[in-house]
Amino acid sequence: MIRLRELSEEARGILVKAIPANQRFTSRDEDFIKLYQEFMKETNYAYAGEGSFDRFQLAVLTMKRKMGTLYYKSNIEEIMEK
Repeated sequence: MIRLRELSEEARGILVKAIPANQRFTSRDEDFIKLYQEFMKETNYAYAGEGSFDRFQLAVLTMKRKMGTLYYKSNIEEIMEK
């Protein structure tokens, strides 16, 4: 499982970019495959291994569902100050 709160802003951004592609995903969707590769590179292949592609797809779906409730670290600091 990929924990969204543990990801960098760049890795989360890649997941956000993959949301529209995930809805029409086929195994030949080059855009989605490229985003998967970018994500793996950004996370230093921490989530590589058996089932990594499925975990990526699940992370994209989770990101879609939780986008409104996730905060980046900088945003949390701003909220705490208010």
